Amino acid sequence: MRTKTVREMSMYQKMSHSLSARTFRWIVLLALLVSVSAIAFGFYLYSSMTSMSYRERTWHVSSSAVAVSDRNKTEQLADKVLATYEKAIKPEIDQKTGHKDKADYNKKYSAIFRKYMDDSYYKTIRPVLTSISDTNNMSSIYIAALDTKRNKQIYIIDSDKTGNFCPPGYWESIGPDEINIYLKGDKPELFEKYIGSEKTIPAYVSRSQRYGYICSAATEMYKKGDYIVMAFADCDMNKVAEASRHFMKQYILLMLGIAVLLSIIVVLYFRRTIVHPVNSLAKAAFSYANDKNLDSGGKTKTHFDKLSIKTGDEIENLSLAMQDMENDVNEYMNDLMAVTAEREKFNTELNVAKTIQEGILPNNFPAFPDHPEIDIYAQMTAAKEVGGDFYDFFRLDDDRIALIIADVAGKGVPAALFMMASRIMLENIVMNDKESPAHILEMANESICDNNSNDMFITIWIGILDLRTGLLRASNAGHEYPAIRRSNGEFELYNDKHGFVIGGLSGMKYSEYEIQLNKGDCIFQYTDGITEARRSDGEMFGNERLIQSLNQETEHGSDEDPAKIIHKVKRNIDEFMDGAEQSDDITMLCCKYMGNDESSDS
Repeated sequence: MRTKTVREMSMYQKMSHSLSARTFRWIVLLALLVSVSAIAFGFYLYSSMTSMSYRERTWHVSSSAVAVSDRNKTEQLADKVLATYEKAIKPEIDQKTGHKDKADYNKKYSAIFRKYMDDSYYKTIRPVLTSISDTNNMSSIYIAALDTKRNKQIYIIDSDKTGNFCPPGYWESIGPDEINIYLKGDKPELFEKYIGSEKTIPAYVSRSQRYGYICSAATEMYKKGDYIVMAFADCDMNKVAEASRHFMKQYILLMLGIAVLLSIIVVLYFRRTIVHPVNSLAKAAFSYANDKNLDSGGKTKTHFDKLSIKTGDEIENLSLAMQDMENDVNEYMNDLMAVTAEREKFNTELNVAKTIQEGILPNNFPAFPDHPEIDIYAQMTAAKEVGGDFYDFFRLDDDRIALIIADVAGKGVPAALFMMASRIMLENIVMNDKESPAHILEMANESICDNNSNDMFITIWIGILDLRTGLLRASNAGHEYPAIRRSNGEFELYNDKHGFVIGGLSGMKYSEYEIQLNKGDCIFQYTDGITEARRSDGEMFGNERLIQSLNQETEHGSDEDPAKIIHKVKRNIDEFMDGAEQSDDITMLCCKYMGNDESSDS
């Protein structure tokens, strides 16, 4: 550790510890580190590009093999080979007594399968595959069937002319991961994601004792039972590896040469642009240090804005920059405090808006305690602080109730304001016209179109339920299909007729339909925030998962009340999204008709 100050050092020590000398050492070290990193990264890029290129190329060759093959004749030949395979070999495989190598195959089964090599189609297509293989520098092109139940690969036609030729019926084990790659493609590598390529290629690079270092790809031809017949292509990667080694030798020499040259250039540049200006700054700082403690008034100098350096060079620029920095920091802190206060005010207002929005939606359950004929539950979860979805249910008279669920295009504050205005307007129209859901939607559409300067629109499903008879009259304006479960049955989507969205075009007409609900029947309506809920990989929840969630067995069975049904669906959505951000409002309304005992008794 250095113990002397700069003033106590000898000339040699000063030169050794000078900024110029240390800069030179650090630049050389940094250049070496950058060179090593660049070499490693370059090798990775080269390897990744080569792997991606050969995987795509091999896959295209396998696709070419599919294109030149006669699908019907291939299927006929494959059926014969697989039938013999199932009769002669599969029983032994299932008993774990099947052959283990090619010699065993030749000894026990080659005579059984030899006849298929004399097949006219086999003799015709094999030279074609060989020609494609030779033209594209492939090791082999072959057609084989994947036994997905037993993880086996059964050869049908092999173009290989080397000792690795596999006759018809010859099989070998294949891992489930390899089968999955052939069927769905390999996951994109880090480099492929970096360049924006998210496509999956049904190919992979592997090393084995028998086949060596190869790239294998496959293209599906057809499926039948447990078998998937595919065209495969193998590419010998040893030549590629040799070319890679030759390239890397040249690349390393080039990078080291560039590193040395850049080190010299950077050192000279740093001496001219940094070392000399810093030395000038040090001389000015020493002069300033002699009188920096007290000014002429006897006050301590503690702030940058009190510096007075007039050197006319980088030192003056630095002093001015420090003064500007102090002023900018003070101004920034004042602005930051103002912005923070404004944001807190905005968040407070959003929370108030959220409370207001939640308050205007019916949230007291049971909704109609004096009407045992019906059980209703609903829930809205906004994607932001406030949402654009809404639901509503209210009495029209002693025997009828209105059910409404709607979805405003968009999210956030604009959609919430439009939603609140639409809800009030729709409720007023319903109370004036208590008979026809279609007419209600037509009036709502005209009202919104007349006052829709921002071209917003809304999807609505409305139903009027007669509690005495269970008759539901409904109309749909571009909303989701409702799901209906009959007593002791399962939920199914009801494909009602959709009208155009409300607010999209003036003069639209809407149709209505009737559904007879019997005791125990249940209707579930929702917004597209459920079916379009996405997890991190982009996959959507979808209608199929919704129906599965609705019909999911629980301890309550088909006697689940609407609240339990909605909570179950929401729980399944949350598990599916697995922490992914909610992109749209999620709203559900479930109504169970309990029946009219007085009506049934009479």
